[in-house]
Amino acid sequence: MVFELLMRWLKKRITAKGNERIARNLINFFRLIFYCFLGIVELGIWGTNLLSILAGAGFLGIIIGLAVQQPLSNFFSGIYVVMSRIVRRDDIISINCIGSGIIIEGKVSHIGFSHTELIDKSGKLNVVPNNVLVSSILIRHDRAKRHKWR
Repeated sequence: MVFELLMRWLKKRITAKGNERIARNLINFFRLIFYCFLGIVELGIWGTNLLSILAGAGFLGIIIGLAVQQPLSNFFSGIYVVMSRIVRRDDIISINCIGSGIIIEGKVSHIGFSHTELIDKSGKLNVVPNNVLVSSILIRHDRAKRHKWR
């Protein structure tokens, strides 16, 4: 019951920022983790040997974690981008990708879990992974420059 109240509060908090789809996906992710934890506790109550189950789950977790390291990095960076609101839809931003010398400038058209989409002055779509967005130098332009993009 406490868990469901916490999930409702989190959903209201994220939905208030205008991200209903992200809120729904995040809530489902947390529910999956919670019910897996409850299943392990229930198996322990029934007298099942949890040591071998947890050791196998830990080994499987390491293998899966290494296999999906990049998508998970983008996912958690996406959660950070949405929750911290470092960029918002219709912002004009410049991204200086450290180490590569690439500078991407455009208007934010979509912020998702794995990537953020920018439309540059020529109308081309640039898809920037969220871990690149978080780890780069980011410049948000003021309203005067924003009017030039319309």
